Amino acid sequence: RISSIDIENGIELPKLPNSVGDKWLSNGRLLRNVGKAVFDGLENWTRYTGYDIEPFSTVAFRLGYFLSPAFEAGYDYYVSNILTNGGVYRTDDANTIFISENGSILVRLSKSDLVAYGYDDSMTNQQKVNVFKQWLAAQKDAGEPLTVYYQLAEPIIENAPSLPNSIDYYD
Repeated sequence: RISSIDIENGIELPKLPNSVGDKWLSNGRLLRNVGKAVFDGLENWTRYTGYDIEPFSTVAFRLGYFLSPAFEAGYDYYVSNILTNGGVYRTDDANTIFISENGSILVRLSKSDLVAYGYDDSMTNQQKVNVFKQWLAAQKDAGEPLTVYYQLAEPIIENAPSLPNSIDYYD
């Protein structure tokens, strides 16, 4: 589970592994340092083949320039609900996610996890992407869509829809 504070009125204050998180400000506004992206298979994913050395037991996918992250490298600036932060380049580590400094998202899944959706090594790259999109849609349909929380390049200050009855404020 993503580390966050769930307030009764539905306002979420997520916190990342690097301790950066959203905050209530003393004036009742919210300082958003964390972005949230939810993937359901409707995005423009491609098959990522960079640095693949066969035979791999995994397959990788890329969503280019999707986010605007605030970091250059490292795994502490984002977190996913169902995948582990880790390398996608030159690795065969299954079920990992990586966000590059340019905002691209790379996902590497075990091929065996995709077999139920029709995956086969002989497929074209586009067919493999279509299987991955089916996997994403299935995660969403099961109530656990692939969700990524990431540190924003620039914090956003916004008005809170309503304040809870009691809260500790801090700047």
